[in-house]
Amino acid sequence: MKQATARFRRPANGGVRLGRARSAARLLMFVLLLAALVLLTLAVFYYTRNTAQAMEAELCQKMLVSAGQTRNNIDYRFEQVKESASALIGTLYPYLNSDADTAVQLEEYAKIRRALSEQLDKHMITRLRLYVPDEKIYSGQKTTLYSLDPLSSLGENGSVYQKGGVFWHGTHLVSLGISEPTAVVSCAVALKSQADYDKLCGVLFADVSVSQFHEIFAAGSTNHDEMFLADAQGRILAHTDDAHLGETALPPSLMEQVCSLGSGYLLEPDVILAFSRLETTEWYVISSMPRAQVYTMDSGAVNTIVSMWVVACLILFIIAVTAAYSLNLNRTVSRLNAAIHTLDAENGTGNTASCAGRRKGGLITLERDTEQIVRSIAAVVDARYRDRLAISEYQMESLQAQIKPHFLYNTLDVIKWMILDKNPDDSVWMVNALSRYLRMSINKGEAIVPLSDELDLTRTYLGIMQKRFSHQFEVEYDLDQAAMECLIPKLSLQPLVENALLHGILYCDKTEKRLVIRAWRSSRAFGVEIEDNGNGMAPETAQKLTELDIRTSKSYGVANVHKRLDIFGQGKCKFYISAREGIGTCVMIELPVQPHDSD
Repeated sequence: MKQATARFRRPANGGVRLGRARSAARLLMFVLLLAALVLLTLAVFYYTRNTAQAMEAELCQKMLVSAGQTRNNIDYRFEQVKESASALIGTLYPYLNSDADTAVQLEEYAKIRRALSEQLDKHMITRLRLYVPDEKIYSGQKTTLYSLDPLSSLGENGSVYQKGGVFWHGTHLVSLGISEPTAVVSCAVALKSQADYDKLCGVLFADVSVSQFHEIFAAGSTNHDEMFLADAQGRILAHTDDAHLGETALPPSLMEQVCSLGSGYLLEPDVILAFSRLETTEWYVISSMPRAQVYTMDSGAVNTIVSMWVVACLILFIIAVTAAYSLNLNRTVSRLNAAIHTLDAENGTGNTASCAGRRKGGLITLERDTEQIVRSIAAVVDARYRDRLAISEYQMESLQAQIKPHFLYNTLDVIKWMILDKNPDDSVWMVNALSRYLRMSINKGEAIVPLSDELDLTRTYLGIMQKRFSHQFEVEYDLDQAAMECLIPKLSLQPLVENALLHGILYCDKTEKRLVIRAWRSSRAFGVEIEDNGNGMAPETAQKLTELDIRTSKSYGVANVHKRLDIFGQGKCKFYISAREGIGTCVMIELPVQPHDSD
């Protein structure tokens, strides 16, 4: 009877323990689901906020680049207008200072008309107005020639021009023939009288119709932003919609920030502004966009956020299903354990410890196997990383080895011609310089060197080239000493300097040939710029020279250097070539700062 009672009670006690285990499992599942919900909500919130900030920052950079490009376009055109106006009034200066009689003045009038008509419609010039002394018989022509006396009555503040020089005049209306008055901006060139320096002998206005800015703004802006030209007071001088001309685009407090910065962007509560100041005058190219418009432009980011919420809900569902399955599995395991316990009790073995040992042993085996898998995966990942690093170092050393014979062949060729020219002193100097260069580049046996060492190599090379070409060019250095200890692959600058000499300044027609080398450093990066004032090149050609593929690049040296720098910077190298035909070329390199033990 006692045995039967005991056998009846044990399942009851096991049921109580099983019920408590189920309650604890349900509580644990609820806590896990709540924690997962909180974590996923926080993750989506921070992602949404960071995505919005990243979208705004990227948009600001794009708007700033567009404003800068538009400013360069307008600056170039304004410079052409100013040069044309200055050259024209210089041509007319003898006529304006002459005291000729009526017959000669009539001849002057014909020559002036012909000179003005030849410059019309060039470089955006819509109309030319010449203000001459009142004693000239053609001062009352009032089509292209006007008297100086009523200059101030035209609303153009004639007293400003009494100082002489070049002035830019904001938007105003002028009549072009019988048509309606047209809004223009003007470049005014005022010249002093040769006889009386306190008086003016003439003022030439080169008028540019503001409608010509429509195409410029359309090319630099998108469908979402608004671009216009404004003066230092915020008044709109040119706009794609002429109805806004003369309006105050920005409040005085905001315009003060724009004027103090010169170029940059501002994130206001309701609007994003990107602006860039012209070099020819104190005017600003401003790009404006409502801040709310940012989130309608990038539908991909919005879709990503929605997708993240869907994924979060799906993850919660999977966690709930997994928890339910785990609970059901625990129930099954508990029943099996209870059954094993009952069988052990019925058999009289009482071997409950062996059952617990088997359960514990199973967990230990699973933990051991899991740790082994993690160690194996970590070993595979580490081995793969080391293999990729070894491949990258081999590629960089191979590319660097290709540079050395290239420079050596060119230098030996220079020495050969010096010897053939029977110039022993310069030949000996060149051999010593080459020997010094090779000692600096080879003896240390290091593929990665401080920037100061690389600049020493470059100085030696430039000394050789200056000797060879009889100091036809000058070299200037603008170096930040904080960048001197930054690491860079050896022989990275010499090929770029060689390109600047051979394809830039040595064979151009300019009398003053100059090469400038700059170096700077910030907290996380440093950069080097190599600029020459030589022949330059088309922007499309400069873009092709930045190709990383050595096999397809037309400039082996530039592509070689770019590839080595990209390997060294682990994909974070920035390599730019900026050039204009007839102006010059600038190669810009930016690399992350690396500690000296990273190589």
